[in-house]
Amino acid sequence: MMPPPSSCTPSSERACRATGPATVSLPTRSARSLPAASAAARHPEAEWVFIYTREAHPGEHVRYHDTFDRKVSNARLLRDEAGIRRPILVDDLSGTVHRRYGAMPNMTWVIDRGGRVAYKANWTSAANVEAFLARFLGSRRRRPPGTELAIYQTEQAEYRYPDRKKFTAHLARNGPSAAREFDRARELWARRTAD
Repeated sequence: MMPPPSSCTPSSERACRATGPATVSLPTRSARSLPAASAAARHPEAEWVFIYTREAHPGEHVRYHDTFDRKVSNARLLRDEAGIRRPILVDDLSGTVHRRYGAMPNMTWVIDRGGRVAYKANWTSAANVEAFLARFLGSRRRRPPGTELAIYQTEQAEYRYPDRKKFTAHLARNGPSAAREFDRARELWARRTAD
């Protein structure tokens, strides 16, 4: 069971420290905002919050967060580039919220009013979140009178099709060291999978 979402709702011109968990997505810089914005518009009964956690691939132009002000500045850059319209919470410099919620680069969580995790994905898919919300909220509306809901858990694997061209362009925008470090990481991953 997780604590309920933070009551901090920053305006579009400021960010605030997230000292406790909030709902829905915890991506690093790789946000896909427009599908999530459409899903949020279709499900206003859910609170949609974006938590900016860390710079996944810092470089010379978009740097590592060495101060909270730099982190807020990078969160604003992401907001402006990706067109994020929902509240953005900024995790602290040590990544307390990010670590608490799994430390993956683009996670999504749906937390019910009681603080229970209702949905968790280690990669954000607005379509999957929306489909889940339709089922989850619909099951409560369709419940026959005099019955109780019995909760169960599922686990499934999904596929995604990354846009490598766009990803590479973002690495280049962040700076040459971001691209070099990602290439080194890719080599390490290849060696680990070969072992």
